Amino acid sequence: MKKILVALAGNPNVGKSTLFNALTGLRQYTANWPGKTVERKEGITEYKGYEIRLVDLPGTYSLTAYSLEELLARRFIVDEKPDVVVHVANATTLEKDLYLTLQLLELTDKVVLALNMIDVAEDKGIRIDAAKLSKILGIPVVKISAYKRRGLDKLLDKVIDVAEGRIKTKPLRISYGREVEELIDKLSSILSKYNLRGYSPRWVAIKLLEGDQEIIDLIRNLPEGNELIKLLAPSCRSYCPFIKEGKPFDITLCSGCSLRRGEPICMLIASKRRIFIKNLIKLTVSGLEVKSISDVVDRYVLHKLIGPIVLFGIFALAFLFIFTVGSMLSDYVSIGADYLIGIVDSFLKGRVSNVIHDFVVNGVLSAFSTVLSFIPLIFVFFLVYSIMEDSGYLARSAVIMDRFMHALGLHGKAFLSVIMAFGCNVPGIMATRALESERDRLIAILINPLIPCAARLGVMAFIVNLFFSGPKAVAIMLFLIALSLTLVAIVGSLLNKLLKGERGRELIIELPEYRMPLLRNVLLLTWTRIRDFLKRAGTIIILGSILIWLLYTLPTGDFETSFGAQLGKALEPIANMMGMDWRAITSLIFGILAKEQVLAAMSIIYGSNLAEVLRQSWTPLQALTFLTVFMIYEPCIATVAVTRRESGSWLWMFISLAYTILLAIIIGTLIYHIGSLL
Repeated sequence: MKKILVALAGNPNVGKSTLFNALTGLRQYTANWPGKTVERKEGITEYKGYEIRLVDLPGTYSLTAYSLEELLARRFIVDEKPDVVVHVANATTLEKDLYLTLQLLELTDKVVLALNMIDVAEDKGIRIDAAKLSKILGIPVVKISAYKRRGLDKLLDKVIDVAEGRIKTKPLRISYGREVEELIDKLSSILSKYNLRGYSPRWVAIKLLEGDQEIIDLIRNLPEGNELIKLLAPSCRSYCPFIKEGKPFDITLCSGCSLRRGEPICMLIASKRRIFIKNLIKLTVSGLEVKSISDVVDRYVLHKLIGPIVLFGIFALAFLFIFTVGSMLSDYVSIGADYLIGIVDSFLKGRVSNVIHDFVVNGVLSAFSTVLSFIPLIFVFFLVYSIMEDSGYLARSAVIMDRFMHALGLHGKAFLSVIMAFGCNVPGIMATRALESERDRLIAILINPLIPCAARLGVMAFIVNLFFSGPKAVAIMLFLIALSLTLVAIVGSLLNKLLKGERGRELIIELPEYRMPLLRNVLLLTWTRIRDFLKRAGTIIILGSILIWLLYTLPTGDFETSFGAQLGKALEPIANMMGMDWRAITSLIFGILAKEQVLAAMSIIYGSNLAEVLRQSWTPLQALTFLTVFMIYEPCIATVAVTRRESGSWLWMFISLAYTILLAIIIGTLIYHIGSLL
């Protein structure tokens, strides 16, 4: 079977991931880009005797190295040399998306333009002449609807034809005007004699004039870098204002080159592209755009007063669904897990030593049983999250909460990292890379651990379900989420006053159209997330359970005199301040490995049948206090590590660790003592 490598490129929120999921189904996996912590998704689809490997590139608006996503996208195209690059464009916002198309055509000849959401565009009255657009751009153009799986076979046919050379593309090369083209030609002629790591000389010349930092570094780091810079200077002498003023040629100032018109070349190049796109749209797009259902709904959903109320209501219903369905499934899983443990227990008795029996039954299996019982809650949470994402509402929640971020002195993209943190704090912190201001990045990194991730929410939902039911359980969860956001606001405001520096830009986000979530998409998104969670949790739980069992067995085999018990009793004064016993606080310590490990630890420390033991050992107030502390205190080891890497400082990592622990103790103590007075 012949293999074809295809890169999917496109702006954020154009349906690129929907197309990727539609083509690959379950045959996909997630990893990180080499040397980076940005997620990389790859998948396989088989079509007409070809095995097509698709790589979903990070969403980006251009190929200029202003962000890590832009850099990764273009490095993949140059280094991996995909057989075809499919540019997924939103047919309803084609004018904006074509800017990336032009940049792709400058980088590679093998491009196929996929006009996604064509059904939505047609419903809005937009008509696109794909044949004329294809003729002008010199590449295949295909109308598709990834959501409705329309036009996908035709897209794959074009991909194969381009990869096999049956379609000879003739990519458009727009002219940037006589003076700019003369300068590009001069630079290209010099650059063509050097090894440019796979980039074309013309493309490097254009990026140099745009002030692209990676290209500047590329030229500087060439073995003949100094020689090349000396050769470039004469070509720019008649244009460069810095050389004219008698200053030495500085390659970093290329983007400030203003020719004779006084307009920087980087702006002139961008302007030429925009003008060309406007003319192209006039030639290929017709029809009067009419208001869509999304436009009408957004008048209320994004309203400054109604929007937050709708947001609160949707999250309340979501949690009610999670507790109602998740707790029911959790009960069934618990019954099944207890039944299997009973079988293993009976089988091992008399066949192995008491130590091995205790380790397997009361250590590993007991921990697994407890964690398995809250997996249904995690599954339902991811299901609801995927429904909100696939429907288009999740992006609206970021817009609604943008006003909340203003109170922290943060703007725009900062809330996107908060949204991601509800899934996992690690990608939430990594998402702060999108913030232009170092100050904003640091504030967003430090407040991120206060957001409960999916694992924490799962454990919280499990314990809430033991002590509360129905509307009361929903109210408790909403109280905890509100408390989390309140602490984010307070800590963020303090950091805003303490940290100096430039503030970031306003939120600019493309809102997708509302649509009815497809069951296939929702289940695929849910399964992908739960699968990754199970892989990570399974490994950590096995290793963590062994460690916990050893701590509470050694050195004498007696639980009360074990190392773990001694540690817990040493911390008991702190636990008593918050109305907890030493068993509860030592369970929390193991959350540094992973938050779900807390339940595994509790099943070993408190004993089997954890749910019943906790109901007998704790009051509802103690449960609420434990949940509060659990939600706030130290992040897991993966979050600690990424905090160190993204902040670039050991100091800020330790500050993040210390303040969350201290804050958890303070809030936990207040919750318990105030609750005792009521």
